[in-house]
Amino acid sequence: MPQAADLVLVNGTVLTVDAAFRATRAVAVRDGLIAATGSDSEIRALIGPGTEVIDLEGRTALPGINDSHLHAAAFGATRPPLALDVASPAVSSIADIREAVRRKAAESPPGDWIFGNGWDVGYLKECLAEPGRTPRRQDLDEVSRDHPVLLYEFSGHTSWLNSRALEAAGITGATEPPPGGIIETDADGRPTGILREGAQDLVNAVVPLMDDAARESAIRAAIAVCHAEGITSFTEPGLGPGGTSLFLGVADTGTLKMYARLEAAGELRARVNVLLLPLEMGGAARHLHERMRRLE
Repeated sequence: MPQAADLVLVNGTVLTVDAAFRATRAVAVRDGLIAATGSDSEIRALIGPGTEVIDLEGRTALPGINDSHLHAAAFGATRPPLALDVASPAVSSIADIREAVRRKAAESPPGDWIFGNGWDVGYLKECLAEPGRTPRRQDLDEVSRDHPVLLYEFSGHTSWLNSRALEAAGITGATEPPPGGIIETDADGRPTGILREGAQDLVNAVVPLMDDAARESAIRAAIAVCHAEGITSFTEPGLGPGGTSLFLGVADTGTLKMYARLEAAGELRARVNVLLLPLEMGGAARHLHERMRRLE
């Protein structure tokens, strides 16, 4: 008698993605691996007393999706509960974002940073109504006088800061942007609150780094979203000593260690590859040996 499966899916369309791209009716899983695919009757023969059986009810099952470039920990760190959702459809205007920041400020101790992620001028009503309009520090100042605010644009290449955050980062009209960075200024030469590309390092360098509890929460939250979308494996494109200034420090070595800790405990729940980031963006190759030695 064949060994019973741990999990059986029947009564559906199973895309095997084999060489012939066959579709079958059912699939059996044993010890985390595909044990067999075939007809309902063939796979039902592998059902034992402890087998979990799922009736697909005509739905389609397919292999898990691999995302080859996913900043998963950063994604988890820049969404609720660790950060405000300032993306569409949660918000549709700068006024909506102001209200979200106001509510967060009302429940946060003075001086705490407020983070958010996902805004896009392509969806904000004020920017659509006024060509060339971008978010400004003044849009946030009135609702966050006691809190530095840092809101990442959807692409991760632009940040929106209020005046308190600019002050914390030491950014003034006289501040020289780092190579490849842009500090937007108004007609009077004062920062508007928009930092682009490498200029974001100026604020990322002063925000408090995430602790281990937040890193773990970010990873677990990201993997939960991945599972809901059918993603079961991914590549983190850059973790290591060079990631301290990126994404609230979530790309640094501490996150690499947290992934390893979850994997060792059997709690990672996804297959993860990591691209090592030994140097900060733009870092000199002469420092590579020392960074690698410290990582080992």
